[in-house]
This record gives sequence, structure tokens and C-alpha cells, in this order.
Amino acid sequence: MFKNYLKIAIRNISRHKTFSLINISGLAIGLACTILILLWVQDELSYDSFHKNADHIYFLARGDSEKIGPFTSKLLAPALKAELPEVINAANYTAIPDLKFLVKSRKHTFEESISLTDQPFFEVFTFPFLSGSPSNALNDPQSVVITDNIAKKYFGQGNALGQSLTFSIFGHDFEMKITGVIENIPHHSHIQSEIFIPIKFVRILGIDWNNWNDQSLYTYILTQHTANIQDLAKKITACEQRNHSSPNLENLRYQILPIKKIHLHGSKIGYLAATGDVKYVYIFASIAFIIILIASINYTNLSTAGSLKRSKEIGIKKVVGANRSKLIQQFLGETLILTLIALIIALCLVQTFLPYFNQLSGKSISVPYGNIQFILGLCFIVCLTSILSGIYPAFFLSGFQPVKTIKGNLKFGSGKFNLRKGLLVFQFSLSIFMIVCTILLLRQLSFFRSSDLGYDKEHLVTIQLKGEVFNKYESLKNELLSNSDVLHVARSEPFNTMTRTNSINWDGKPQQDKSYILVYRVDYDFASTYRIEMLKGRFLSKDFSTDKDAYVINQKAADMMNLENPLNKEISLWGKRGEIIGLVKNFHFKSFHNAIEPLIIKIPKPDRKDIDLRLLTIRFKPGTLPASLKHVEDTWRTLFPDIPCEFHFVDDTLENQYHAEKRMAAIFNYFSVFAIFIACLGLYGLTLFSIEQKTKEIGIRKLLGSSVSEIVALLTKDFTKWVILANFFAWPIAYYAMNKWLQNFAYRIDLTIWSFLSYLFHFERS
Repeated sequence: MFKNYLKIAIRNISRHKTFSLINISGLAIGLACTILILLWVQDELSYDSFHKNADHIYFLARGDSEKIGPFTSKLLAPALKAELPEVINAANYTAIPDLKFLVKSRKHTFEESISLTDQPFFEVFTFPFLSGSPSNALNDPQSVVITDNIAKKYFGQGNALGQSLTFSIFGHDFEMKITGVIENIPHHSHIQSEIFIPIKFVRILGIDWNNWNDQSLYTYILTQHTANIQDLAKKITACEQRNHSSPNLENLRYQILPIKKIHLHGSKIGYLAATGDVKYVYIFASIAFIIILIASINYTNLSTAGSLKRSKEIGIKKVVGANRSKLIQQFLGETLILTLIALIIALCLVQTFLPYFNQLSGKSISVPYGNIQFILGLCFIVCLTSILSGIYPAFFLSGFQPVKTIKGNLKFGSGKFNLRKGLLVFQFSLSIFMIVCTILLLRQLSFFRSSDLGYDKEHLVTIQLKGEVFNKYESLKNELLSNSDVLHVARSEPFNTMTRTNSINWDGKPQQDKSYILVYRVDYDFASTYRIEMLKGRFLSKDFSTDKDAYVINQKAADMMNLENPLNKEISLWGKRGEIIGLVKNFHFKSFHNAIEPLIIKIPKPDRKDIDLRLLTIRFKPGTLPASLKHVEDTWRTLFPDIPCEFHFVDDTLENQYHAEKRMAAIFNYFSVFAIFIACLGLYGLTLFSIEQKTKEIGIRKLLGSSVSEIVALLTKDFTKWVILANFFAWPIAYYAMNKWLQNFAYRIDLTIWSFLSYLFHFERS
């Protein structure tokens, strides 16, 4: 039977080459787009599933009834393991992605990021050890576990176990012994560290996390298979309340998140390692379905429109005894064969464009031809496409009456053919929907770039301080300022490492108030370098000795404290009283996803200056960038010949905060083009059918004097009105969908109906 269908399909392809080419091309492009998107979706859903006990490893988030965050106390993990039988093991961990340290072996020196963890980490997570043992790898405070990449980087093909690396941390050198080498961490792990140092090492630096009030680490737990997660969250809350002496824990709550959900859901609790977002998985899965639906509608429209060419064939088959079910099987079989041909072409297209798609999406996806799940997935897509494409034409064509088909009484555009117009409207509604969404995505990204941040982001460059730079900072600063093109130099902590605390008190604070405030540590030159606008008072200054204990707050903090005029008011932060000497305008220290929060700015303690103030910011005179950067590089090379000078433009750093949105917009843009191309391909085929039917009419009209433009109008007016109608369906749906998406941003473009229309018309004009 299949052989017979194949013969008929090949015969029809050879007879109707143009329309077969349109059909196969539309299906092939649609299938290729769908496969690429679903490979991306599958990669997003596969994060952290490779661990042996992945289904029973959880991340703990701590907070109250209003807010929850990723940080917990170092003391929580051992307390849970000791007190709760449901918890088999518990580990602390924190990554420091924004901070790089100089790492030296005998032959090589590189800059590296590090992570801090404790011994149970490699028992909870099953990262395979190439050498060393997970049970004792981090027992010594000056031990280190590295990946195979790092081992080869510093020691070549030699054995790294037992060797030493020297870490230059805040101006001091520490020799660390390699006690373990693990396999390179897969890309689909939310933990992407390559160097792991024991948490107890920080005591050598004078940092003490051994108290319940310091929530600075992430906590992971490995649970019993029978553990009730909802009950366990309550028991974890009770555990801290038993051990933590603070009286303000009545609203404490813990949330438990499976590690397999961290990549896509962790951003909701502020976990920096959560680089994905589940809503984009839903969005792109929907795009895949839309594209395959558009391609299938093309096939349906062209098949029904071309049915006149096969009406006599159907009539003769019915006369000689073919029943309707046999004809349905034949047409569905033909559709399946065409879909399989399109699939072969689609896989070639996928293989060709996959490197470009990986570059666009920032992934390293490959096509897993040997994976049974992938094969089954392709079979499902082929079957779904065949059914969507062929089900209506099969029932429609098999329903022709033999007498009418043999006499040739069927006409294009009559009776039941009206469904074709409905499908055309539906198809273009989907395409226009994608285009409108792309336009609004680009408008939101443009809004990010053009909005006032509360400081001047132009002509600012940042450099991370490391190694001996801390000890020679004043010399570096003076040398930089010796060039008149360098206007200001300042030190601060990176924006994403600010501390959030509710240990803030002020006169008149309600007893039940548990408000949180962000603490930002800077030096005296910060405001002038960033050009922060002062609303009242002045900024911290080294000309006043008392300013080392003074505070500057933003307008949000003043509103939180209900202080109309906060100047000279005393507040207490972590039990340290100080005077408010200045009020700054609210400025965006996070992305537009987040609302501006109450902020307090202070000078760090002298013993924490190098730990906190790790970011150097330089402001240049406008128009002098190339020469100024050369001056910075030359100065750096003279003072620190062994330390690389890596600088970042502040505006580029801010752009990177919207990396996911930019990638989404780019992917949306490309697939919108493909969607509209497939739809237009189908429209082109329908137009050809229409021209074939109206050949005599066109000839007569031309003889009677009709112009080319009049003939074109005649042929296109029927389709044009349906495409215009498609806009009326697509725009309201796009408005609703994008309005929901924009709720993810605290600051966004207005999307009233009039602004929505103005954005679209503005885009078209530009």
C-alpha cells in the first residue's frame, strides 16, 4: 500500500512541479524552524538532570510573607543534617562570578573566578572525580578542587593532584593544595564553577560567617525519597527558629526548589545562577507550534485549491469501486510521504544553520541523531504535521460526488472552498501576531537604552581590582588623574553584591515594620564619578572626619522611613548609629525588571575596604576615549606588569542585563520572518491557482483594454481583504500577550490601545 501511495505521490509531484515545490518548501522550512526551537527547548529543560540523586536535591530560599531570597546562614546546613531525619545531607555554596583573582602555577598566571563551598557539596552533587576523593577533598582550609580544564590549563597533561596553586586575594598570596580534580562541568548545569575553595578559608581573610544573622550563602539539601516537601519546608523554618536567637522570626518562611527547576525558576527568588526563564520555554514552544501550523495551513490551502486538478481522478476511482475510507488513506499517505521528503530537507537545513542558531541563542546544541527520544520526537512531529496538513484535504477530496467531478462542475472558490479563506485569515493572523510581538519587544529594549538611570552612564569604564592593585591603589589613582582627560576615579562594590538587611532602625519606626534596605559601600568619589544627583544635603566627603560613620540615602529610603526632610536625622544600621547627611535621587542599580529599592550608602570599615571596594570606575572627558584608554592601559602596565587590565564600558554592562530579552527578540525576529515567508509562499501558490483559473478572463479583459495594474488589482483584491482582516484578529491578541509579558518589568513602555497603535505605526515609518 505504501509503495502505491509513493508512486502516486511521485506522479503528482512530477505533474504539478511548481505547487509541489511550494508545498514541500513550506513544510521543510516549517519543520526546520520547529526542530531548531524544540532542540533549544529540550536543552533548557535538561538542566541539572545528570546528577545521581537529581530528583531529591533541593535549593532552599529564605524570606518572609512579603519577600523571599536565595541567601541563608552558614549554620543552617549542619543544623538541618543534625536535626531533621528527612535531610540526608546539606551543603553550603556560593559563587563569586563578578570577582576574579590572579592564580599562579610555576609556569602560568591567569585570572580566575572561584566558588566557596564545604565538604558535603561533592556528596550532595555527583560531579565525577578524576582524581582525589569527594569525601575529604575540602577538609583543609587551603585546599582546592578544580575541573579537568583548569588542571590542563596550569599543568598540561601532568597529574595536578597534590600540586599547588597560588591565589592572590585582596593583595595577599595564598598557596592552595589541589586535593581533587573533577570532570568538566556540563553546560546544562546551573553551577558553572571551575575552582572550588573551602568556605572555612574566609576565616583566614578575617571574615566570619558563623552566625545566624549573616545570610550570605546558598544551601542545598539531599532528602530521603519519602520526604514530604511541603512539611519539610515548615520543619526547616522551625529549625532556624529554634537555633536563631533573634526575636523577629515570627514571619520567617522557607521555600524549597528542586534543583532541576533552578535554571528556569530560580530568577523568581533572585538566584544569580538562574540564567533561564520558564516563560521563554513556553513562548518558544508556542512559536514552534505556530510555525508548523502556518506551514500545515499552506499545504491544506494549496491541496484544496488544487483539488480541481484531481477531481476527475477521484470521480473515476469512485466509479470503479473505491470507497471513501480508501481515498482518505491515500491522501493521508501522500501527505505523509511529502512530509517525510520535507523532513529530509529540513534536517539538512537544521545541520546547515545550527552553528548560526547556536551563536544566536548562546548555546552549543547538537542534533542527537542516535537518541531514541529525538527519533520518537521527530516521528511525533511528522505525524502531527501530516495530520494537520492532510486531514481536511483528505476528507474534502474524498467527499466529491462522482457525477460532478467527471462532468467538471466543481469550481474554484465556490461552496465549501470558503474554509480556505478562513484558513488564510488564520494563517496570516498568526504571522502578524509574531511580527507585532517582535516590534513591541524591540520597543521595550529601546526603552531600556533611552531611559534615565539616575546617573550618567556614558564615558564610564570599570576595572575589577585584584592582586597587588589593592596595595597600590592610591598610586594608580594619582597616575590616572594626572591625565586631564581622566575626570574622576572612584571605588565601590559591584551593584550585584549589595547587602540586603532589615537591621535598620530610625526614630518612630513601627514595631511591626520589617522593611528591608540595601546597603551600598563606596568611597568618597563615587557620586562625582557617576554624577549622582543630590536632592538634599551633600555626599560623603573625606574633608569631614565624621563622614566615615555617616549615611546617604535615596528617596525610596526616605519614603520608607516616612522622613520628609531626612537631613541630620540619626538612624541605626546593624546597631551602628549615624547621621543622614545627604539624600540622592533614586537611581537604577539593577535592571528594569526590578523596582528601585530603598538604599543606604556608606563608607566601609577600614578592615573591609579591600574586600568591599573591588570595582574601579573611571570617567573620561567626552571625545577622548581612544587616547584615555591607552593612558589607562599604559599606567596599569607600568604599575602592574603581571596583571591583565580588563576594562568594561558601563553602558555595555547595563546592556548585558537584558541579555535574555535581546536574544529572545533576535530569535523572535528571525522566526517571524520565516513565518511570514511561509505564509507568503502559500499565498503565492494560491495566486498562481487563481491565475490559472482566470486565464481566459484575463485575456478577454486585456483585449478590452484593461491595464496591467487593473489586472493585478483583480487578482489580488480577494486575498488582500483577507490579509487586512487578519490584522484585526492579530492585533488584539498581540496586545493582550505583550501586556502580560511586560508585567515582568517594573519599568516598561505604556501599552494603552493608543500607545500600542502608535508604536506599530512609528516602527513602520522608521
